[in-house]
Amino acid sequence: MPDDVRVLYEEAQDVSGVSKKSAAALLRLALQVLVDELERGNENLDKKIGKLVARGLDPGVQQAMDVVRVVG
Repeated sequence: MPDDVRVLYEEAQDVSGVSKKSAAALLRLALQVLVDELERGNENLDKKIGKLVARGLDPGVQQAMDVVRVVG
């Protein structure tokens, strides 16, 4: 996991006991940063995830990403 994504993930973990909404927002940001590193360009997160699926991303991982994207 890239360091910048790990830092966001760990911060989400730290605040989850205090604020589930804050943790979800941080996880959404971590997902954005990770996907931006994997798929360069100016498209939105949904389109970038779609490109990763076209490159072979597991459908279960896509579903998990979509939950974080929509709920987070």
